[in-house]
Amino acid sequence: MAVSVEQIEDLLGKDHQHPTMGLLTATSRGWVIPLFARHLEPFGTVSADEFHVRVAETLEHPDVPRSDRTPAEHCRKWLGDRWIESLVKDERTYYRLSSSSLRALQFVRELAGGESAVGSARVASIEFAIETLAAAADPDRQGRIARIDARIAELESEKRGLETGRSREASTSDLRGHLREIQILSRTLPADFRSLQAKIAESHKAAARRAWNDTPPKAELLEDYLDKNESFSSTAEGAAYDSFTELLTHDRARKLNAAIDHVLEQPFAREHMSAAEREEFRNIVSTLNRSRHEVDQERMRWKEFLRRVVTRSSLNRNKHINALAQRAMSAGATWAAKAPGHRTVPTELLGIGTIEIEDMSQIRLWEDEGPAKVSVAVRPHTTGLSRSDVDALRLAAGTGHRAVRRHVNALLEENGRATGAQVLEAMPPDNRRLGTAISLIDLAVEHGSTAATEFEIVELLDAAGTATRWQIPLTAFTAPVPSKENA
Repeated sequence: MAVSVEQIEDLLGKDHQHPTMGLLTATSRGWVIPLFARHLEPFGTVSADEFHVRVAETLEHPDVPRSDRTPAEHCRKWLGDRWIESLVKDERTYYRLSSSSLRALQFVRELAGGESAVGSARVASIEFAIETLAAAADPDRQGRIARIDARIAELESEKRGLETGRSREASTSDLRGHLREIQILSRTLPADFRSLQAKIAESHKAAARRAWNDTPPKAELLEDYLDKNESFSSTAEGAAYDSFTELLTHDRARKLNAAIDHVLEQPFAREHMSAAEREEFRNIVSTLNRSRHEVDQERMRWKEFLRRVVTRSSLNRNKHINALAQRAMSAGATWAAKAPGHRTVPTELLGIGTIEIEDMSQIRLWEDEGPAKVSVAVRPHTTGLSRSDVDALRLAAGTGHRAVRRHVNALLEENGRATGAQVLEAMPPDNRRLGTAISLIDLAVEHGSTAATEFEIVELLDAAGTATRWQIPLTAFTAPVPSKENA
């Protein structure tokens, strides 16, 4: 959609009320945007407690201006500015980036990485999009068939070039350009999905307020729901959501994942893609699917609310009880203000009568039995340790500092240098646990080096023995780690 100059002037003339513009022009953007990129964007949702800790750590950095706000107060301000969003799961509060902040991060990333000028990859994308539009917009069936025949002829010519060895191999620069183009396109979808989720949530809140205040007919609520649901699909974000959902429900998803695996097996991926780029490329589909799943959850909440309203016959009764409670609270406040003191409530104040209650349980809620008598008996253990205790001791020994130091020094003798990922890979699979990673980082802080802004992806086992991927600071060792006895 073309944007006129008047629309641009209108946006900039509102004192940057748009959240994206507000974030990009805020005086705190120098530390807030990196904070969002490092601690929110890679994880989707982060618990409020954990994110407050990250904010506190950032505020202690010498380059960050001093502020009287606490981390929680900063987060409340960002919620008001619509830079982040909050949600509650399992009675815990979580934060996530808003669609406006995701777009701001994408814009800054393009500026920092020069991704807006990717050479032939961008030209190829534009050419393919124009050809697709020309074919889709052509009402003449024969014209569309002719275009398909022309494309088949091009593919046949390309095939003959490969067979005869006359085709030019793509350069590393071309491959990097295509990779950046894929990164740009895939990073825009989560922002679109988040925007669609926000629209659904707002419609949900409006429907809830209307159902509670106006009590519209059920048929009218259903009709409004269907109209809203159809209108979402007509938006650009809804169309992107529907297209990605269609991709997942067909054989196209399997082919796409196979193509991703094929790229990662090539020398280009091993030699010219960083570990972070390979991880991001490998998880493109799963990352987008996670964002799509959040939209599905929002829709399910809307459907569940509608089901409760449609099937509940006591809505008017609940509203009546709520009105009576409000009357009682108002009357009580007025009475207490005019005549404070102990009073007996009249029997028919609310018109619901009184209930006579008689305690028949004879339960004594508390009784002082005097000082408690405690005796300690010590019995010798003659059967040996249990299997679980032996396994726990073996795991503690295999993940402690001594075991990690032994593998670090062995790698140093072999290669002269050892990274954290290499150390973990050299250890037995059963000992690759979170405790091992903590021991590794402790040793690197004291005897090696750690990078504050660089990370590497490692595979660890959880308590159930399931392999999970973790992002840990990049660590390296160039000198043997001494034992405590020799330190």
